[in-house]
Amino acid sequence: MTIEDHSLTGGFGASILEACNKAGLSTQRIIRLGIPEEWIVQDSRDNQLKYVGLDAGSIAQTIREILDADASKEDWPGIEARTNSRSEKAQVVAPAAGHAGNSKK
Repeated sequence: MTIEDHSLTGGFGASILEACNKAGLSTQRIIRLGIPEEWIVQDSRDNQLKYVGLDAGSIAQTIREILDADASKEDWPGIEARTNSRSEKAQVVAPAAGHAGNSKK
């Protein structure tokens, strides 16, 4: 999991995905949290982070969901489907199976 208090585009998580891709490693279980590429209403930093799901409570909730999914052997891409909608504040990006042609684990 990478957590970035700025845009996901070109960030640390993107570098991790690129390195895994270059090494032929699966990126299916890499979770990236960061600020989505959209306008965030001007507000206090704390409120902006809460709005996009990067406050401590939202990060903890995402971690709990990942651990629960792992414990129940659920696929993690379900977390992606839940959090990529605009109605959800967190911007969690977990590449689907076979992302960039990777299928190794």
